[in-house]
Amino acid sequence: MKTIAKKGQQLNRFRIFEATVFNYLLVNPQLFDTCVNKHAGYALLLRLWIEEKYTNGNTAIEVAEMIQQSKLCIESIKSGNPLSTSVQ
Repeated sequence: MKTIAKKGQQLNRFRIFEATVFNYLLVNPQLFDTCVNKHAGYALLLRLWIEEKYTNGNTAIEVAEMIQQSKLCIESIKSGNPLSTSVQ
């Protein structure tokens, strides 16, 4: 029973961390969650990557800066489109 409660707390802490990252990116965290559930693809990979960074002790601002510097088109989430990469 304690293990279930501990895993729930860890998931809740990660969700707060993830929401903080997207707030720094000026993206509504619920829109990202919808993107993951509806489109998966890069959004699901991004969620797993953010979780890895959280586990490794990176801060939310560090993660947000890495995402900003990447080729991901984060703005597509705001319009309900799948997350994609830009070709340069």
